[in-house]
Amino acid sequence: MIATMGLRARAAQQQGYTLVEALVVMLVLGFVLGAIVMVSSAGQRQGVRETETSQAVRDAQTGAAIITHDLRQATQIMPTGTANGMCPATATASCIDFLERTHAFDASQNHVLQRVRLDCTGTYAPPKPDPYATQYRTCNRYVSTSAGTPATALSQVLVLRVVNWNSATFPIFSYRKIDPTGAAANGWVTASPSTNTTSSDAQRINVALQVPARGEGGVLGRARSLLVQDAAELRNVLR
Repeated sequence: MIATMGLRARAAQQQGYTLVEALVVMLVLGFVLGAIVMVSSAGQRQGVRETETSQAVRDAQTGAAIITHDLRQATQIMPTGTANGMCPATATASCIDFLERTHAFDASQNHVLQRVRLDCTGTYAPPKPDPYATQYRTCNRYVSTSAGTPATALSQVLVLRVVNWNSATFPIFSYRKIDPTGAAANGWVTASPSTNTTSSDAQRINVALQVPARGEGGVLGRARSLLVQDAAELRNVLR
């Protein structure tokens, strides 16, 4: 009898969890694991947003650097027109046509000129379905080796997606000249862009590229847009 009671006592001390206790533990573990997964997913989404934003900034900065470098080499801003390869008079805020020197020389040891058109009204062709595709345009660089022939040969895609291609608040190209009266606070006033009859009187061109921070599929990254600005003084323009 005493031995039997000892066995029962040891069995009582070694008994495991009850079903209710096991269910409670599983429920608590489920909440903990769920919280860990949510935090991990949020961190991944944040990482994607930051990556997309950084990429958008780099792309816009690279495009702005190429644009301003080209403009600094300009010797003449060409008139607008309706022929293929010319900038329409209604699109001078997003398209500019000009001559620039090349590194080649002619028989008289003068720089050979080429004609360049920077056009930010190109149709955006998304690599995958993008619900915001119609809001964007693409900035392209076109080149003609003949100064008298409009540039129609695509040389480079500068910025794949720009938002402000038709913006009056932040135009891509803003034309400026030195204020002859000296009254302007920053020394610059609005200049006329190139027209059908005369070349522009601009001495400086401000460049503003507003690009989306979200990914090309329209679902990644941040919803806001980014603005990258630069400027080029037209020191080589023949006046």
